[in-house]
Amino acid sequence: MEETGWLRVFVTEVNGTIPVAGAFVTISEYEPGTEGDVIRILLTGRDGLTETVGLRTPPASDSASPGDESPGAVYAVRVRKAGYYPVEAAGVPVFAGVVSLQTVDLQPIGALAGEFAGNQVLIYETPGTESLEPGGLNREDVGSKNGILSGGVVTGTAGEEGGEA
Repeated sequence: MEETGWLRVFVTEVNGTIPVAGAFVTISEYEPGTEGDVIRILLTGRDGLTETVGLRTPPASDSASPGDESPGAVYAVRVRKAGYYPVEAAGVPVFAGVVSLQTVDLQPIGALAGEFAGNQVLIYETPGTESLEPGGLNREDVGSKNGILSGGVVTGTAGEEGGEA
């Protein structure tokens, strides 16, 4: 038996200080190494928030025993808006009966001149995800910041000039 958890996405720029209106937010099933099935496509409002959407989760009672694999469901959130680098939040947890808020900080194009190429995507590792892709990036690679993914390697961190992640 499945239950419902809820997810709302808050999109900002400049380290969470300015809401971004009109950003496209895609919520997909999270399947490491693949493009999961798209569940919803949303648009942020003037306040940078999407509507709250209900998503399938395992029953809360499934997480009552030690050693259970996961007490919730995991989704991928992709955010895109003209004038900003795209961002993907991998492994966003959603729990039965709980409204989860996922924040995403967009970086304006040109804000980190010279660090990005057209085929690069900003990634954001959400708390609790062990690996963003099988055999790929781990929490130690990305840390608690947005990173720059190019060819499966984090080449720097957003907000820092040229450093390694």
